[in-house]
Amino acid sequence: LAAGMQISLTLLGILFAHEMGHYLTCQRYGISATVPYFLPFPLGFGTLGAFIRIRSPIRDKRELFDVGVAGPLAGFVALLPFLFYGVAHSRVGKFVEIADPQHQHPVLLLPGHCLAIELTSRLFHGRLLPGQTLDLHPIAFAAWFGLFATALNLLPLSQLDGGHILYAALGSWQRRLAKPL
Repeated sequence: LAAGMQISLTLLGILFAHEMGHYLTCQRYGISATVPYFLPFPLGFGTLGAFIRIRSPIRDKRELFDVGVAGPLAGFVALLPFLFYGVAHSRVGKFVEIADPQHQHPVLLLPGHCLAIELTSRLFHGRLLPGQTLDLHPIAFAAWFGLFATALNLLPLSQLDGGHILYAALGSWQRRLAKPL
């Protein structure tokens, strides 16, 4: 329960910071927007994320770019302290292959490789030897998930932040560039 609360609260804080980046930028430009709303996930599994509703039109591409990029930047800045704290408190352990599937070993959750976690790990733990892995602290895992969610949100598609940023930068070329995705 304690690990779940650490992951949940950290991730909610990162998502809140992301949406507040959009909201505060809207306020700076005089764009009417709601405060952040969280979308609950059915069956009590958490959240599908958060959003703000922009009520007034965005007047030009500069405003669109700034509002679009403010969320990912704010979320990234907010997750950095969690990333450093979490990786600093993570443990280096040996990765042991299970030779006998009937033999019970402790479960080790290994998310995908992430450059930010690799670099932070080297800062706090040095270069890991072959056979070693980083057993992520729950807060480091939440930071990894925050990085993953930010990366997905930066895809140059439709209503994602990446789509808004690319459209603001390149106009109608955004559709052509997003088609392969």
